[in-house]
Amino acid sequence: MSQIVAGPQTIGTLANPVRVDPTGTTPQPVTQSGNWSDQIAPQANNASGWFASSFPGTLTNTPTLVKTGPGKLGGYDFLNPNANNAYIQVFDVAAANNVTLGNTTPTYVISRGANMAWNLEFVNGIQHNNGIVVAATNNQTGNGSPGNNLSGFFLYK
Repeated sequence: MSQIVAGPQTIGTLANPVRVDPTGTTPQPVTQSGNWSDQIAPQANNASGWFASSFPGTLTNTPTLVKTGPGKLGGYDFLNPNANNAYIQVFDVAAANNVTLGNTTPTYVISRGANMAWNLEFVNGIQHNNGIVVAATNNQTGNGSPGNNLSGFFLYK
């Protein structure tokens, strides 16, 4: 059975989680109810290493600039509302017009199944030397539309 550890002492298990009260002396059961959603507030202090957010609103098969110049992709959170897989092609280029979908090879591709949301944060980020450009497609290296636009945001610095 997996255990939840806080410091040197075990305070519960995944089957029976507990938290310590504000005084730090009494373990209390942890419960949850209701609807949950994730909300990420952009961090303003980019100089000290925090990732800022970029929200294109919707992501289509038109290349979109996330960041100009060198930087790191720190994560993403997207919803694929389509009945088929969707792919986000990511390019290490300086400008969106440097990408011709179907001809320019993506630096890497993020994929997700039908009707699913997905998010991921990279602890150290993925280095881009020129800039970060993205586009959503219905295959890994092509130019077809995923159908409905994807919605979400990227974290970068």
